[in-house]
Amino acid sequence: MSQKLILVKYIMEDGIPVDETSENLGSAYLPDELHEAILHKGFYSEINIKETQGAEPEISVIALENLDEVINQLEAEIFELIKVAHIHTGGEVHIRTEIERDLRKLSDALKVREICKVKCDEYADRPDILVILG
Repeated sequence: MSQKLILVKYIMEDGIPVDETSENLGSAYLPDELHEAILHKGFYSEINIKETQGAEPEISVIALENLDEVINQLEAEIFELIKVAHIHTGGEVHIRTEIERDLRKLSDALKVREICKVKCDEYADRPDILVILG
């Protein structure tokens, strides 16, 4: 079950995000292994947002929390992916399909890290900007 990680800006109404005002600031494919780790380690919260202004909050979304921990886990995975890719390219025989898979996984992990870093570095104190699973 593939997921996306989305950096979303909302207009807030009474401190609650409004879905119809959402603006996608960036997104990345979230690998299944990382999705499972986020859920297993509890690096998220379920929040209710409003569909429209003036409505009751009734749409449930999953927002990432503990982004520093998520980034630490991502960086460890990125370094491991680099080691594996190096092993696949270090010998005389290059297995093209394994190299492509390694590079795709590395690219996905780097994109997810970038989304998390942008939230932490540029929008840390902005409750109207969330990293959500979609």
